[in-house]
Amino acid sequence: MARFKSVLLFLVLSLPASAQDTLRLSLLFVGDVMQHDSNIAAAYDMQSKKYNYASCFEYVAPIVRSADLAIGNLELTLAGSPYKGYPQFSAPMRWR
Repeated sequence: MARFKSVLLFLVLSLPASAQDTLRLSLLFVGDVMQHDSNIAAAYDMQSKKYNYASCFEYVAPIVRSADLAIGNLELTLAGSPYKGYPQFSAPMRWR
């Protein structure tokens, strides 16, 4: 956290004084991005043999994209197959 603060402080201090008064940065923090067995099954594309989670994020993607900086808590592991939901939570490492 201290490193992040020092980067922000550097950015603000390196701007001309007139720019400091109008500088705005939007931050978005999202918690617990996770999946269950039903999400894994729904994301699998039989034709391409790949996972595509785009539909899972369809309604929130515009909100996340609107932020200057979005940070999400990935509440699962990328431990490889077998892909499982609760209680093991192992998701595909590559998708889409």
